[in-house]
Amino acid sequence: MILDKIREVARKAESRTLEATQQREEGKLVHVATQVVEKLGAALAALREGQLEQAKALLAEARDLVAQLQESHEDVAALPFQVRIYQVVQVNDPEVAKDLLAQARKALDEGNVPLARILLNRLRNEIVVDTDLVPLKVLVHTLDLAQSMLDRGNVTGAISALAVLDTAIERVQTIIPRPLMEAFYLIEEIRKLDPKADQPVILELIKLVRQKVELSRVLGYLRDEEVIKSLLAQIEKVEQAAQEEKEQDQQLADLQEALDAAREKE
Repeated sequence: MILDKIREVARKAESRTLEATQQREEGKLVHVATQVVEKLGAALAALREGQLEQAKALLAEARDLVAQLQESHEDVAALPFQVRIYQVVQVNDPEVAKDLLAQARKALDEGNVPLARILLNRLRNEIVVDTDLVPLKVLVHTLDLAQSMLDRGNVTGAISALAVLDTAIERVQTIIPRPLMEAFYLIEEIRKLDPKADQPVILELIKLVRQKVELSRVLGYLRDEEVIKSLLAQIEKVEQAAQEEKEQDQQLADLQEALDAAREKE
């Protein structure tokens, strides 16, 4: 029964980690820019299929949207319009991670770089965010050039102008430490539990939080020793309060805030 509840809470924290990342990153997108890129892509497809009037209509719609962007985002160099999020989970246990790290160091010392590379690639437990950005000036230039070509009856030139847009798209990759985010959401779930009735569950979950922090340290997501010491000290206080069946909500809230700050700092 206790083990089932621990597993259930851990699954909730894992699910919330990915869901929250998705919501946060999608919230950063400039959706008007997304619409412009989609319409320019549709116009390109229409031109390739010989649907000239449809292409002209799409370009006109794109022009109206670009005018909105020029008004609302004139000081923004590049606009995020698309995001892809995925997880890379190669190791979950800090002790296993330590062993892999030791093997990688040994391989490097012996000059076995290929083996070291394989081992180091296994030292990952992260959420990867790939964000596509398009410069506003490029959108304006692409639209103007394509329209100019069409006005002169140069369909091939318009196709070339629109096709160039793909080469101007910038991609930014962000690595988010998954264990730190999981620890954050584990704390969120612990705060919903009863300090007395759920004490055994809470104590096991606090151990899991500590394990996530330790894993983050071994994998290099946490590098500031003062931050690590502070987090571990806060975890110890929460654990002590849980052992005594005392109310821990404020301590848990402080720990949650510290975990969030540590993730942002790194």
